[in-house]
Amino acid sequence: MADPNTPNTQAELIYQLIRAQTANGKPTLPPQPIDADEAAAQCLALLTDPESRVLPAEAFRELARRNAALLDAPREEIRGALARQAVLLEAAATRFMSKAAIATTVDHACALTKLSLSASRSLVATLGAINSMNRDHADEEAIDGTIA
Repeated sequence: MADPNTPNTQAELIYQLIRAQTANGKPTLPPQPIDADEAAAQCLALLTDPESRVLPAEAFRELARRNAALLDAPREEIRGALARQAVLLEAAATRFMSKAAIATTVDHACALTKLSLSASRSLVATLGAINSMNRDHADEEAIDGTIA
């Protein structure tokens, strides 16, 4: 028995894609599997241009999934994830600060400024973690070099 949600013909598939792309009067892209770099790029696009045609929920979900998998990941993968996060945090801090600068109420400006400062603190912590990992790796190589 065929799944009622699965299109039977190419015409039905095209119709569903067109309907999905124009849902709510705003064009969207259909969900597609993405890797972590592409997810970060989509999140960055959303942060820098909220009107961009990306699927932010899918991209953020993919990054969250990848971050959860870092518990058992090798050093290089963790360092790559931290580098992606640093880019996103810098974009978020800049975006929130620019929105705070043009906010129409003091409360809104204060809330956006707090978000920007929080993203900036997280950015500094992330950059510190990258630096620490690089230093630890250099120390390990130095020790390995003297022992050999």
